[in-house]
Amino acid sequence: MTDGELPNALIGEAISASGAVVGALMSASASFLPASIPAVLGAVYAIQKVCLRMFRQIRLLDLEAKAPLHCHFAKTLDGLVSIGAFGWVDNFQEQHLRLLDQSQKPHYLLFCVQRWFQVVLDLLVAGLVALLLTIVVQLRASVNPGLVGFGLPNIVSINVNLADLIKQ
Repeated sequence: MTDGELPNALIGEAISASGAVVGALMSASASFLPASIPAVLGAVYAIQKVCLRMFRQIRLLDLEAKAPLHCHFAKTLDGLVSIGAFGWVDNFQEQHLRLLDQSQKPHYLLFCVQRWFQVVLDLLVAGLVALLLTIVVQLRASVNPGLVGFGLPNIVSINVNLADLIKQ
């Protein structure tokens, strides 16, 4: 299983990293934007460290929550004849559904953390765009509008590549 997933994850990370680097290089065509790149990389690194810890802890919670469900399922399969003979089907179904609900709570929490992570990255990129537009408005006499028009969409597209890179 790992042999099949690891190469795909490596390829995905390489694609995301190259997309982020290309987007950053294209955005650097606006001569005043490269000054903000170290701050953005520092913020992305800090976000990644926090998210990696959270994802790891939630994954452990997910594994712990699924263990009783798998154990109950295995025991149910072993005693299937006895459960049917004594009429305990409804009790086992209720217990299985309760364990299934409990096992899904960490998955929902992981989904919420992923959405939070996406919002934080969106806010980071929105702040970068606001910084760019503020600088452009202040320096409108000396800024080439073509370079601004070229750099702005690339800054916005960096968001997708950064999110994929950190998730990989």
